[in-house]
Amino acid sequence: MSTTHALSVTGAIRRYRNGTEIGPFQLDVREGQCLGLVGSNGAGKSTLMRMILGLEPLDGGTISVAGNPVRRGRPTPGVTGMLEHPALFGSLSAADNLRAAFPSRRLGNHETSEALRRVGLGEVGRQPAAAFSLGMRQRLALARVLLTDAGLIVLDEPTNGLDPIGIRWLLDLVRDMTRAEGRAVILSSHQLHDVQVVADHYLMVADGRPLVAGAIAELGAITTLEELYFSSLDHVE
Repeated sequence: MSTTHALSVTGAIRRYRNGTEIGPFQLDVREGQCLGLVGSNGAGKSTLMRMILGLEPLDGGTISVAGNPVRRGRPTPGVTGMLEHPALFGSLSAADNLRAAFPSRRLGNHETSEALRRVGLGEVGRQPAAAFSLGMRQRLALARVLLTDAGLIVLDEPTNGLDPIGIRWLLDLVRDMTRAEGRAVILSSHQLHDVQVVADHYLMVADGRPLVAGAIAELGAITTLEELYFSSLDHVE
Protein backbone atom coordinates (compact mmCIF):
# COMPACT_ATOMS: atom_id res chain seq x y z
CA MET A 1 0.00 0.00 0.00
CA SER A 2 1.29 3.45 -0.92
CA THR A 3 2.35 5.80 1.86
CA THR A 4 1.76 8.88 -0.30
CA HIS A 5 -1.18 11.01 0.81
CA ALA A 6 -3.64 11.71 -1.99
CA LEU A 7 -5.72 13.82 0.42
CA SER A 8 -4.99 15.57 3.70
CA VAL A 9 -7.74 17.32 5.66
CA THR A 10 -6.73 19.20 8.80
CA GLY A 11 -9.38 20.86 10.97
CA ALA A 12 -11.66 21.65 8.03
CA ILE A 13 -14.76 23.59 9.11
CA ARG A 14 -17.72 25.12 7.30
CA ARG A 15 -19.81 27.68 9.18
CA TYR A 16 -23.17 29.01 8.02
CA ARG A 17 -24.90 32.26 8.92
CA ASN A 18 -27.62 30.43 10.83
CA GLY A 19 -24.99 29.10 13.23
CA THR A 20 -24.75 25.62 11.74
CA GLU A 21 -21.21 24.28 11.76
CA ILE A 22 -19.89 21.32 9.78
CA GLY A 23 -16.65 19.84 11.10
CA PRO A 24 -13.94 20.02 12.15
CA PHE A 25 -12.71 17.12 10.03
CA GLN A 26 -9.31 15.50 10.24
CA LEU A 27 -8.42 12.75 7.78
CA ASP A 28 -5.81 11.42 5.40
CA VAL A 29 -6.39 9.18 2.39
CA ARG A 30 -3.47 7.48 0.71
CA GLU A 31 -3.03 6.50 -2.92
CA GLY A 32 -4.78 3.23 -3.68
CA GLN A 33 -7.16 3.50 -0.72
CA CYS A 34 -10.93 3.89 -0.51
CA LEU A 35 -12.50 5.90 2.32
CA GLY A 36 -16.17 5.23 2.97
CA LEU A 37 -18.27 8.11 4.34
CA VAL A 38 -21.24 6.96 6.40
CA GLY A 39 -24.09 9.05 7.78
CA SER A 40 -27.74 9.94 7.40
CA ASN A 41 -29.11 12.60 5.07
CA GLY A 42 -28.02 16.02 6.28
CA ALA A 43 -25.20 14.63 8.41
CA GLY A 44 -22.55 16.65 6.57
CA LYS A 45 -21.09 14.09 4.15
CA SER A 46 -21.90 16.02 0.99
CA THR A 47 -20.63 19.28 2.49
CA LEU A 48 -17.30 17.63 3.30
CA MET A 49 -17.08 16.28 -0.24
CA ARG A 50 -17.89 19.68 -1.72
CA MET A 51 -15.15 21.25 0.43
CA ILE A 52 -12.68 18.68 -0.89
CA LEU A 53 -13.71 19.52 -4.46
CA GLY A 54 -13.38 23.26 -3.84
CA LEU A 55 -17.10 23.87 -4.30
CA GLU A 56 -17.71 24.92 -0.70
CA PRO A 57 -15.62 27.52 1.17
CA LEU A 58 -13.43 26.61 4.13
CA ASP A 59 -14.04 28.69 7.25
CA GLY A 60 -11.19 27.04 9.10
CA GLY A 61 -8.52 24.42 8.61
CA THR A 62 -6.86 23.24 5.42
CA ILE A 63 -7.40 20.69 2.66
CA SER A 64 -4.73 19.56 0.20
CA VAL A 65 -4.77 17.10 -2.69
CA ALA A 66 -1.38 15.53 -3.39
CA GLY A 67 0.17 18.51 -1.64
CA ASN A 68 -1.84 21.11 -3.59
CA PRO A 69 -4.02 23.35 -1.39
CA VAL A 70 -7.73 23.34 -2.18
CA ARG A 71 -9.28 26.80 -2.56
CA ARG A 72 -12.86 27.54 -3.49
CA GLY A 73 -13.34 28.58 -7.10
CA ARG A 74 -9.86 27.52 -8.17
CA PRO A 75 -9.19 24.26 -10.01
CA THR A 76 -7.19 21.82 -7.90
CA PRO A 77 -4.96 19.46 -9.90
CA GLY A 78 -5.48 15.78 -9.30
CA VAL A 79 -9.07 15.63 -8.06
CA THR A 80 -12.43 15.10 -9.71
CA GLY A 81 -15.76 13.78 -8.58
CA MET A 82 -19.38 12.93 -9.09
CA LEU A 83 -21.96 14.54 -6.83
CA GLU A 84 -25.58 13.53 -6.46
CA HIS A 85 -27.82 14.38 -9.43
CA PRO A 86 -25.00 14.83 -11.98
CA ALA A 87 -25.61 17.57 -14.54
CA LEU A 88 -25.84 16.29 -18.11
CA PHE A 89 -26.88 17.76 -21.44
CA GLY A 90 -30.19 16.02 -22.08
CA SER A 91 -30.28 16.84 -25.78
CA LEU A 92 -26.80 15.46 -26.41
CA SER A 93 -25.91 11.83 -26.91
CA ALA A 94 -23.91 9.98 -24.28
CA ALA A 95 -20.78 10.25 -26.42
CA ASP A 96 -21.30 13.96 -27.06
CA ASN A 97 -21.80 14.56 -23.34
CA LEU A 98 -18.31 13.19 -22.80
CA ARG A 99 -16.90 15.40 -25.56
CA ALA A 100 -18.65 18.44 -24.08
CA ALA A 101 -17.04 17.74 -20.70
CA PHE A 102 -13.54 17.91 -22.22
CA PRO A 103 -13.75 20.47 -25.06
CA SER A 104 -10.02 21.10 -25.23
CA ARG A 105 -9.18 17.40 -25.64
CA ARG A 106 -11.26 16.75 -28.75
CA LEU A 107 -12.04 13.21 -27.73
CA GLY A 108 -12.11 10.70 -30.56
CA ASN A 109 -14.62 7.93 -31.10
CA HIS A 110 -12.27 5.33 -29.62
CA GLU A 111 -11.88 7.24 -26.35
CA THR A 112 -15.58 7.88 -25.86
CA SER A 113 -16.53 4.36 -26.92
CA GLU A 114 -14.05 2.80 -24.50
CA ALA A 115 -15.23 4.97 -21.59
CA LEU A 116 -18.87 4.14 -22.32
CA ARG A 117 -18.07 0.45 -22.70
CA ARG A 118 -16.36 0.44 -19.33
CA VAL A 119 -19.47 1.78 -17.58
CA GLY A 120 -21.85 -0.51 -19.45
CA LEU A 121 -23.20 2.07 -21.89
CA GLY A 122 -21.35 0.87 -24.97
CA GLU A 123 -24.56 0.08 -26.85
CA VAL A 124 -26.31 3.40 -26.18
CA GLY A 125 -23.58 5.92 -26.97
CA ARG A 126 -25.71 7.63 -29.61
CA GLN A 127 -28.84 7.92 -27.50
CA PRO A 128 -29.71 11.29 -25.88
CA ALA A 129 -29.04 11.53 -22.17
CA ALA A 130 -32.62 12.77 -21.64
CA ALA A 131 -33.82 9.23 -22.36
CA PHE A 132 -31.58 7.70 -19.69
CA SER A 133 -32.78 6.31 -16.38
CA LEU A 134 -31.20 7.56 -13.15
CA GLY A 135 -28.88 4.57 -13.08
CA MET A 136 -27.76 5.19 -16.66
CA ARG A 137 -27.14 8.84 -15.88
CA GLN A 138 -24.98 7.77 -12.93
CA ARG A 139 -23.00 5.52 -15.26
CA LEU A 140 -22.53 8.32 -17.78
CA ALA A 141 -21.27 10.64 -15.05
CA LEU A 142 -18.82 7.93 -13.99
CA ALA A 143 -17.58 7.69 -17.58
CA ARG A 144 -16.61 11.37 -17.34
CA VAL A 145 -14.64 10.58 -14.18
CA LEU A 146 -12.83 7.72 -15.89
CA LEU A 147 -11.69 10.00 -18.71
CA THR A 148 -9.61 12.02 -16.25
CA ASP A 149 -6.23 11.08 -14.83
CA ALA A 150 -7.12 12.42 -11.38
CA GLY A 151 -5.49 10.59 -8.50
CA LEU A 152 -8.39 11.38 -6.13
CA ILE A 153 -11.98 10.49 -7.02
CA VAL A 154 -14.93 11.77 -4.94
CA LEU A 155 -18.17 9.82 -5.39
CA ASP A 156 -21.31 11.04 -3.61
CA GLU A 157 -23.94 8.28 -3.43
CA PRO A 158 -22.84 6.67 -6.73
CA THR A 159 -25.11 3.63 -6.21
CA ASN A 160 -28.28 5.76 -6.43
CA GLY A 161 -30.53 4.40 -9.16
CA LEU A 162 -28.48 1.24 -9.66
CA ASP A 163 -30.02 -2.21 -9.41
CA PRO A 164 -28.19 -5.01 -7.54
CA ILE A 165 -26.19 -5.96 -10.63
CA GLY A 166 -25.28 -2.31 -11.15
CA ILE A 167 -24.19 -1.95 -7.53
CA ARG A 168 -21.91 -4.96 -7.83
CA TRP A 169 -20.47 -3.49 -11.02
CA LEU A 170 -19.88 -0.15 -9.27
CA LEU A 171 -18.06 -1.77 -6.37
CA ASP A 172 -15.87 -3.71 -8.81
CA LEU A 173 -15.11 -0.46 -10.62
CA VAL A 174 -14.04 1.22 -7.37
CA ARG A 175 -11.76 -1.73 -6.58
CA ASP A 176 -10.26 -1.43 -10.04
CA MET A 177 -9.61 2.29 -9.58
CA THR A 178 -7.91 1.78 -6.21
CA ARG A 179 -6.11 -1.53 -6.53
CA ALA A 180 -5.26 -1.63 -10.24
CA GLU A 181 -4.90 2.08 -11.02
CA GLY A 182 -3.65 3.29 -7.63
CA ARG A 183 -6.22 6.06 -7.35
CA ALA A 184 -7.72 7.16 -4.05
CA VAL A 185 -11.51 7.10 -3.80
CA ILE A 186 -13.87 8.75 -1.32
CA LEU A 187 -17.25 7.06 -1.46
CA SER A 188 -20.44 7.97 0.39
CA SER A 189 -23.33 5.54 0.56
CA HIS A 190 -26.39 4.73 2.63
CA GLN A 191 -25.61 1.06 2.02
CA LEU A 192 -23.25 0.30 4.89
CA HIS A 193 -22.63 -3.24 3.66
CA ASP A 194 -21.36 -1.88 0.35
CA VAL A 195 -18.99 0.47 2.16
CA GLN A 196 -17.67 -2.37 4.29
CA VAL A 197 -17.09 -4.52 1.20
CA VAL A 198 -15.13 -1.97 -0.83
CA ALA A 199 -13.56 0.55 1.57
CA ASP A 200 -10.25 0.36 3.42
CA HIS A 201 -11.24 2.96 6.02
CA TYR A 202 -14.48 4.55 7.17
CA LEU A 203 -15.57 7.87 8.63
CA MET A 204 -18.97 8.13 10.28
CA VAL A 205 -20.58 11.57 10.38
CA ALA A 206 -23.54 12.72 12.49
CA ASP A 207 -24.99 16.21 13.02
CA GLY A 208 -22.12 17.79 11.12
CA ARG A 209 -19.44 16.19 13.27
CA PRO A 210 -17.09 13.26 12.78
CA LEU A 211 -18.49 10.45 14.91
CA VAL A 212 -16.00 7.60 14.65
CA ALA A 213 -13.33 6.54 12.16
CA GLY A 214 -11.16 3.52 11.65
CA ALA A 215 -9.92 0.73 9.40
CA ILE A 216 -12.42 -1.72 7.96
CA ALA A 217 -10.00 -4.58 8.65
CA GLU A 218 -10.11 -3.80 12.37
CA LEU A 219 -13.84 -4.54 12.50
CA GLY A 220 -13.01 -8.21 12.00
CA ALA A 221 -15.66 -10.74 12.92
CA ILE A 222 -16.67 -8.87 16.07
CA THR A 223 -19.04 -6.36 14.51
CA THR A 224 -20.25 -4.96 11.22
CA LEU A 225 -20.09 -1.38 10.05
CA GLU A 226 -23.87 -1.16 10.42
CA GLU A 227 -23.78 -2.39 14.03
CA LEU A 228 -20.97 0.02 14.87
CA TYR A 229 -22.83 2.92 13.27
CA PHE A 230 -26.05 2.44 15.23
CA SER A 231 -24.17 1.71 18.43
CA SER A 232 -22.22 4.96 18.01
CA LEU A 233 -25.45 6.90 17.40
CA ASP A 234 -26.92 5.47 20.60
CA HIS A 235 -23.95 6.79 22.57
CA VAL A 236 -24.38 10.25 21.03
CA GLU A 237 -28.04 10.35 21.99
